[in-house]
Amino acid sequence: MNRLPAVDALRGAAALAVVLYHYTGFFALLEVPVSAAGRAALAVTRYGHLGVPVFFALSGYVIALTAHRYRFTPGTGCRFVLRRLVRIAPPYWAMLTLITLSILAGHAAGLFKNTTVSFDQLLAHMVYAQEVLGYAALDVAYWTLCLEVQFYLVFTASAVALRARGAGARVAWFAALTAASVAVDVTGAVPHPWFPRLWYQFGVGVLAYEAGHSRAARGVLTLLLPALLALGLYRASAADVTVALVAVVLVFCEARPVARAGRSAVLLALGKISYSLYLGHGLVGLALAAWLRRDAARSEASVWLAIAAATAVAIGFASLLYLTCEKAAIRLSRRVKV
Repeated sequence: MNRLPAVDALRGAAALAVVLYHYTGFFALLEVPVSAAGRAALAVTRYGHLGVPVFFALSGYVIALTAHRYRFTPGTGCRFVLRRLVRIAPPYWAMLTLITLSILAGHAAGLFKNTTVSFDQLLAHMVYAQEVLGYAALDVAYWTLCLEVQFYLVFTASAVALRARGAGARVAWFAALTAASVAVDVTGAVPHPWFPRLWYQFGVGVLAYEAGHSRAARGVLTLLLPALLALGLYRASAADVTVALVAVVLVFCEARPVARAGRSAVLLALGKISYSLYLGHGLVGLALAAWLRRDAARSEASVWLAIAAATAVAIGFASLLYLTCEKAAIRLSRRVKV
């Protein structure tokens, strides 16, 4: 499948936003006095957590795009899920290993005293079950991967069940799931780690893809997106507004060749390594935390400098992880014939 510049650029922006959100959070933990300019910068980076709903909406779109090529029998569905897991698991497992070793080494050096790690905790992480089983997170960002895998399972089961139905039935089903998920999220009827709570963020992405092929999907989005925007404004949920805006971009933004997107070259490059950056920035954050806590003469300037250096290191580390592990996982996943 050819890369989509609009999707890559959004991924790159989302990944960088999440990194800065986590790194600039050290200002609050360290209680460092911040200047007016610093407060203005923090007012922007505090919304970096919105990179997560961006990722979810993009994932819904890309999975629907990929799945459109297949007729989903039960066997096809199993191979489709396996292919996705082969694609995402090796870099994830590599990072879990590095984080575990880093925490254990930190314990030996008297660091990370409040961070626990155990074999059963690691095993739960490896099968994307740490959230639903109640284990402490080895990385605060990895809860999203649990929902990602749950999405793969729900989407694939739906595709198999609807294989004999037309596009209208498929759109109606995903629209119903999305609307029900919004209701679940508003009422808090399901705990956060379980998939129904945030299905709508993936579902909007699925419907955004379907809108390019189905008048029914366009009609659904015409009703759903304004409602989601209004709901987001009413309950002060920036995530709702973000998901709706991403869907608008996905529906109306034409995919352009990378060569013509020079002004977005940085975001495109970050988009290419966005998964590795998301996986790896937490490990660099451990080093950043250790550095900042050992610096007895902290100042705002020194913290900003450390954050900038950590961000550069995280991008470099993500590039290395992408080249040495993620690309191999991509090649391996292509050997799983759907």
